[in-house]
Amino acid sequence: MEIKIINLCDHEINIKDSNGKFWKLEPCEGEPARVSGTFAPAFYLGTIGVSRKVSTTNINLPPTTEGTMFVVSRAVAEANRGRKDLMFPGPQYFTDDGVKYCVGLEIC
Repeated sequence: MEIKIINLCDHEINIKDSNGKFWKLEPCEGEPARVSGTFAPAFYLGTIGVSRKVSTTNINLPPTTEGTMFVVSRAVAEANRGRKDLMFPGPQYFTDDGVKYCVGLEIC
């Protein structure tokens, strides 16, 4: 089965594969996938408040679709660890020409 890869980020993603070839994923056409967090106070360090995330809400994250993998931000992937169809850019570097790229993709 052929797997479709869809970029749900608002920027292009350049991926260097294991053969040294570069693949370019165009930015999403609509609103990007995001997560929104709700935080509660945990304690204070002197006058500095420290909070804890108590819940997250997905924004613009489509449901799982057979044969499709989605590239999202690390924050979205980590907030949805149960989803096996979410990937995020691997280690990031710059070419000599200043083009940002990642080496492969990662999953949670």
